[in-house]
Amino acid sequence: MDLSRRNFLRVGGIGLAASALPLPAFAQRCGEPPRMPSGPGGVSYPILLNGNENPYGPLPKVKAAMPETLALANRYPDAKYDKLVATVAKTHKVKPEQVHVACGSTEILKMAADEFASGGARLVVPHPTFEAIAHYTRAEHGTVI
Repeated sequence: MDLSRRNFLRVGGIGLAASALPLPAFAQRCGEPPRMPSGPGGVSYPILLNGNENPYGPLPKVKAAMPETLALANRYPDAKYDKLVATVAKTHKVKPEQVHVACGSTEILKMAADEFASGGARLVVPHPTFEAIAHYTRAEHGTVI
């Protein structure tokens, strides 16, 4: 678009009109989810299941444990890693070498794409979904369907 007085006024008029909109209407037009009445856990917007959101918040036992564990939040939990892996392996009746602990699913999805999506492999992805696996599949030259 050429910079001219006419185009400047046109763009300026759009900006002026947008600034006159009430904030919720403007936010909805910008793709932000509409605000809803507060539900479980005090959430005031839709729960995004594709983002692994928990609409209920932490369990009471977890809330009770938080104050004592906050004092250790600045430390890596390496000392407890082997015990966690052993417990998960025993619970699921697999070898400890078959368990990988990660912070969230992103690292696990990257490892899966590295292993299974290279060389043009195809991955079927539902919509909506967590976009990371599609990104990692494309990085491995796989095809996302």
